Amino acid sequence: MALAGQAKKHYHPKHMFVCFGQIGWTEILVIVAILVLVFGASQIPKIARSLGEGMREFKKALRESRDDDKDKADSDEKKKRD
Repeated sequence: MALAGQAKKHYHPKHMFVCFGQIGWTEILVIVAILVLVFGASQIPKIARSLGEGMREFKKALRESRDDDKDKADSDEKKKRD
């Protein structure tokens, strides 16, 4: 609660994470350099490949789940009509 004579501060959601703004080339280069130091240059392609495969599997599972839900909704709707 604001005291007499003090304005109440309103925080807008877009100002909440100002310090996390857009990522630039400098930040990307620093991240890549740290990854190379930690994992070694030969491990980076293997890590990237496994991340890509994991993302592909995850998207496939989401797609299958969505299709299953749609099929179930269609069959439920057909049962209601009959």
